Amino acid sequence: MIRKVKSISMWLWHHLTPQIFAVICVFIITIIALFMPPYIGMADNGDFFRIFSSNGLFVNNTNYDALQFGHFVKEFGIYQYFNENQVAIYSSQSIFIQMALLLNKLFWSTTVFDVRFLGGLQLALLLPAIYLLVAGLTAKMKGWPGYVVAALTVFIFADTAYTAYFNSFFSEGL
Repeated sequence: MIRKVKSISMWLWHHLTPQIFAVICVFIITIIALFMPPYIGMADNGDFFRIFSSNGLFVNNTNYDALQFGHFVKEFGIYQYFNENQVAIYSSQSIFIQMALLLNKLFWSTTVFDVRFLGGLQLALLLPAIYLLVAGLTAKMKGWPGYVVAALTVFIFADTAYTAYFNSFFSEGL
């Protein structure tokens, strides 16, 4: 049994680099926090309308006003007709919302937008950034110090206080 554990740990030590370790940890923590019930995201403080309305989305929840400031709402309607709302704000965030909207329409619904598609897209952007950050920080390190740096990176960047913004229309997630 001890030999088996040693052989597994030696294999991991040689094949699991600090950057891969950090990416796997951030991925697992964020998936559990954002995409498994109870879903976590940021509540609308009144700012969402200016970004989601100009991207073809609308509030489809009759209780939205009661939920707005204190509860995470994950589903919004997708306009099926001409969107009369002018662009309220020009932002690079619209590019990512449109990409998430396309994924949503392909894999889930053409009438209801689930904001978790935006969260998943932002997570997909975070993971290569984590890899590159840890690779850069640990490039000249050998052994366990690299894993300490990786663990600190996970502690900072997998924090739900940061990743909860992925499941919202706040631009902080980008």
